[in-house]
Amino acid sequence: MNNAALFYHPDGYRTDGKKLMGRQAAGESFLRGYLAYAEADTIYAYCPGGRHYHDFKNFCATHDRQPTPRQIDGIIGHDLSRLAQVGTLFNPGPTIEEFAWKRRRGAVTDFSLTGVTHTTASAGAMEHLTKLCTIPAESWDAVICTSTFVRKTVDRLIDGYLAYLQEHMGVSADWRPPIQLPVIPLGIFADDIDKPAAERNQHRARLRQQFGIADHDIAVLFVGRLSFHAKANPLPMLLALEATAKRLAGRAKVHLIQAGWFANDAIAQVFKDSEQSLAPSVVHHQPNGRDSDIRFNIWHAADIFCSLADNIQETFGLTPVEAMAAGLPVVVSDWDGYRDTIVHGETGIRVATAIPPREAGTIMARRYEDDHINYDQYCAETSMSTMVDIRQTTEAFIALAENPGLRQKMGDAGRARARALYDWRQVVPQYQELWGELTARREAAATAAGANQNTQKTTLISNPFRQNPFDLFAEYPTSQLTMESRLYPGELHPSTLKVLAQNLMINLSGNRYVGATDLAQKIYEKVNTAGVEGLGIPELLALIPEDDHARVPSTIGWLLKISGVAPDPSLRQIGEATTGPATPKSEAGAEAKTEADAP
Repeated sequence: MNNAALFYHPDGYRTDGKKLMGRQAAGESFLRGYLAYAEADTIYAYCPGGRHYHDFKNFCATHDRQPTPRQIDGIIGHDLSRLAQVGTLFNPGPTIEEFAWKRRRGAVTDFSLTGVTHTTASAGAMEHLTKLCTIPAESWDAVICTSTFVRKTVDRLIDGYLAYLQEHMGVSADWRPPIQLPVIPLGIFADDIDKPAAERNQHRARLRQQFGIADHDIAVLFVGRLSFHAKANPLPMLLALEATAKRLAGRAKVHLIQAGWFANDAIAQVFKDSEQSLAPSVVHHQPNGRDSDIRFNIWHAADIFCSLADNIQETFGLTPVEAMAAGLPVVVSDWDGYRDTIVHGETGIRVATAIPPREAGTIMARRYEDDHINYDQYCAETSMSTMVDIRQTTEAFIALAENPGLRQKMGDAGRARARALYDWRQVVPQYQELWGELTARREAAATAAGANQNTQKTTLISNPFRQNPFDLFAEYPTSQLTMESRLYPGELHPSTLKVLAQNLMINLSGNRYVGATDLAQKIYEKVNTAGVEGLGIPELLALIPEDDHARVPSTIGWLLKISGVAPDPSLRQIGEATTGPATPKSEAGAEAKTEADAP
């Protein structure tokens, strides 16, 4: 059974927050899909804290479609031993760096890591993806790319960073990071949209009446975030629909339904002004795309779906797939993930896109790097430098508007394609198949004869960016105890210990590793009972439950600080000579010494 623990934070899976982004919609849909179709008896959540695990259990209770709900289990507080029992960790984003470093606390073959791409345009995403070259990722780890062209983008990022490593550090030109980069699409619940014909017709009649759309009118639908700078600039769509409306004048009205939401009122006003100036012949509707009725049923009110993405943030694009599931022909830009999902001339029409010479982007990248423009401005500038062919868009709208048979043919083909390739019934098994392949790689590495050192447990430096402070700064103090050292009674009087136990200056609230804990009291008593002979730390450990052993070294440090225990006297001797430069002698002092030394 190929299962994984799902790293859970509500921001990665919830669409009911104030700010709704595509990654959240994708994460929520994935988790619902996994609950519905995964071959797993138990659903595991990996949560840093209990609050998020409680939210996870509520989500599962709401969305689990199984006749008998699955068991839910939580791995709380970075319990890597329990994670190793499951074998795989899934993060609903591309970031696996944190977990790759944590894994080095044990053996790197303890578990596999998987992530998934969303946008690849942000500075953070680009940094995480290039770091796949240098973080301790293994061949039993993977970052899933949601489309063919996202995979190509990730390859370009890696190639660029490798070129730097080859130039600056002499890394072999043949070397590639071992991590897997499979292409697996996002999924949908086709049943949520592709409803029985009678139900579809009922929604169609109801919603078209609500919006005043006659049976013979043509309704074009866009669904999603309404953002001209970060999603899709509506200019080509509006101009093409205006031309289509004039072509159909006297025969049918053209309606544009933009079922979405705005980030702010200023953006909403830009849309409104543009609709009036660029497409005055079109009837415009903007229902709330976050309303559940609109979200799942507006598809049936439309005749054509349109999404002319021109933004580097886009990586897959769920809404055209959902439109296909609803039986709608689609008009989309020939852009990124749409080039995978839409079969041109069969399930819809892709219209040409073009970008300027690569030199045009150099100054954009530098200004973004220098914080002269922010991420939104960076996306806006690239979007506004990207062509979506208006003539082809117009021809596509007219062809579909004037030919109901073509609409039906493409809609039927799209419905079949969506169910066959993009329903979670088809996609979840691909995730589990990948996890099985990664497990096989990992187990082979763990059991191979003469396994290389990288599969062994690391000792002190599991993460060179987060080194042990008592190792990293070991040269700072006069001396450093070892786990073989002896401890002796300190100068602290027992009554003073009680006073210090209440002092907030040396007691961190709730801290179990330093401070006046039960363990500190126990160590203090045992060392002081041993008297002048002292007590070796190995002897001390034998007197303390094994569950507390991890807290012993730092607790000893706290007792040393308050003089509750003392080190061997040899560790308290300060060298007479300075470790810095010798003090310069003054000229007067030098002359006096010379005279005194004269015969």
